[in-house]
Amino acid sequence: MKKVLVAEDEESIREFIVINLTRSGYIVEQAENGAVALEKFKENEQSFDVAVLDIMMPEVDGLTVCKELRNMSSDLGIIMLSAKTQEMDKVTGLLVGADDYVTKPFSPSELMARVDAVYRRVEMTRGLRKGDSSSDSIIHDEFELNLRNRTLLKNGEMIELTQVEFQIIEYFFKNPNAALSRNDILKQVWGANYFGDEKIVDVNIRRLRMKIEDNPSSPNRLVTIWGLGYKWITKEQETENIFCIMKKDFNTLLIQKLKTKKVEGITRRWLILIIGLIVLLFIIVFILGTAAIKTYYYNSVEKIVLSSVSDSTVNYFENCINNGESLESAAALFIDSYSNKDSTTAWIIDNDGNVVISSNGFAVDKQDMPDYVQAQKSDDDSGKFVGRVYGHQKVMAVTRIIRNSDGIEVGAVRIMAGISHVDEQIATLCLIIALVFIFVLAIIILSNLYFIRTIINPLKEVNQATKLIAQGNLDVRIEKHYNDEIGDLADSINTMATEIATADKMKNDFISTISHELRTPLTSIKGWGETLTIGNQDTMDEITYKGLQVIVKEAGRLEGFVEELLDFSRLQSGRMTLRLAKTDILAELEETLFTFIERAVREGYEVKYSIPEVPSVANADANRLKQVFMNILDNALKYSRPGSKIFVKAQFIKKDGGDFVKISIADQGCGISADDLPHVKEKFYKANVSVKGSGIGLAVTTEIVNLHNGTLDIDSVEGKGTLVTICLPLLEPTADNDKTEG
Repeated sequence: MKKVLVAEDEESIREFIVINLTRSGYIVEQAENGAVALEKFKENEQSFDVAVLDIMMPEVDGLTVCKELRNMSSDLGIIMLSAKTQEMDKVTGLLVGADDYVTKPFSPSELMARVDAVYRRVEMTRGLRKGDSSSDSIIHDEFELNLRNRTLLKNGEMIELTQVEFQIIEYFFKNPNAALSRNDILKQVWGANYFGDEKIVDVNIRRLRMKIEDNPSSPNRLVTIWGLGYKWITKEQETENIFCIMKKDFNTLLIQKLKTKKVEGITRRWLILIIGLIVLLFIIVFILGTAAIKTYYYNSVEKIVLSSVSDSTVNYFENCINNGESLESAAALFIDSYSNKDSTTAWIIDNDGNVVISSNGFAVDKQDMPDYVQAQKSDDDSGKFVGRVYGHQKVMAVTRIIRNSDGIEVGAVRIMAGISHVDEQIATLCLIIALVFIFVLAIIILSNLYFIRTIINPLKEVNQATKLIAQGNLDVRIEKHYNDEIGDLADSINTMATEIATADKMKNDFISTISHELRTPLTSIKGWGETLTIGNQDTMDEITYKGLQVIVKEAGRLEGFVEELLDFSRLQSGRMTLRLAKTDILAELEETLFTFIERAVREGYEVKYSIPEVPSVANADANRLKQVFMNILDNALKYSRPGSKIFVKAQFIKKDGGDFVKISIADQGCGISADDLPHVKEKFYKANVSVKGSGIGLAVTTEIVNLHNGTLDIDSVEGKGTLVTICLPLLEPTADNDKTEG
């Protein structure tokens, strides 16, 4: 006989649960608190199939009762009831051993369906354990799964599993090294008709890891496939994965090493302005210094050359010529007594430009002598040349013209000094100066970079922290590095974050308390309304039946308001997250439409739609998308008059180089004024106060679309209607965009 233990401290809720379970053929034992529930189970633990436990009970809470019951019976089906809807609350309940988690308010039909599903799993587990235990087992490495005994051995040691955990591990053992989605696991273990929270899969996986993995925080058997689900990895596959991971990590590290760090912000401006100015000054000083050194060395060489071709030298030749001596004999005597042969070279040139004699003793062919030409043309009979002779040697040459007593040119004296070694010395000095400048510049840059970083890094921390605070992360704090203005700024922001966190906690606690307090009476109202309605239509008068329907309907509306309030809390704190999986967007739209059309027709509205008959695959949260579609459709209904039409059209478009599905929902309602239109997406903003609603729904809807990397746009003409356009990205292009139905 099917037997259920119901532990609920709220008598009104407990009674309608008992009535509906009895109607469904169950024998029910009641307990008004956790202590009584444990006593009744201990009296006859073998007789119970399912336990329905409220979490918030006096004396012994439901979580403790669940843990105790699980320790006493591994095959007992346990369902938790609670007004707490946070994901962590559900995870905690499932981790301590529950098979399912139902949030208040709930309808009796939903609870009965969940009890039936859990009971079927319990019966299947017990039936298999009574069968023949000699059937083959499934063995993977150190694990052995016996399908008849319903046992799991690891290295010969028994691992205790609940019936749900065993069914999950059995599914993985039959599909090793294959990625299984949460939806696959839900259908296999909980059945195709399960409509609860898919997070139950994640919780049971975590429980399994605690039992079978050597290191549950870093599993190597039951691993997560991000964006899809889970996989059972055999040792052979694990070895292959290690090599793949090592290769991937190496490539990633190499790419990161090759990337150059981008210089931006204050550091970039500092480099451009300060360092740029310093480099410019260094260049100017370097150029001026180089020029000064070159001038100094060249002047020194020129003094030596000029001393060898002074006025006394010219006077010597002129006196010799005037005394009747030839230029050649005077030149020979001059060269013999020439004292600067080691540092300079002297040429005596005749009137035709030929070199009569050279101080180095070599004959010199006639050649171009720019300084000689210059001296012939100048007023002071002298010329100077700095350049290369013979095509490679660089010299400084000075020429003085020799004249007789009549002032007629009879020859010239040319003195040359090699300056190639001087240029080498100048180059060496310039290189040393440049290296000194570079060294000094490096010291300036490094010291200033260190100083800049003492400003930039704390500012970056401040910037990052303020962004996180703006996103709702109020636990972030800024580390104070220095007792200066930036340190004072960090203290101020930390104080601000603490005060905001305190106020936010008070707000969230208030919302949580109100939510819990509303959910409990709502459960009683809705549950009793449905309980009295089901099966009693023929025995009650029309007014009573109509009144019960109103009670159930209004309880449902109030339940929706509570859910909006919770969504608002998540939106405010940045805790609104998505459970992404491959989803057919148009299939979810059609499913929502089928539910909506029945209501719209019943209330006197006509719905026309055109939706392509092709898949529209996206990485999306199906439940959140349904929430978006239902909210927009519900608004179209609320702001329209009976007899008007609502239009829904879906089509595939290209946008920003990607594939998108565009969903348009239009109504013939009152529309939105031009003044109100820019604000309708804001929280609590209501353009039409005459229509019931909290003003939260559209803000939540917009946030959900944004989390899907989509867009939501609203166009409206007051008195004519409103058009809402939703664009959502697709994972892959669609083959056929033409098929529609309507």
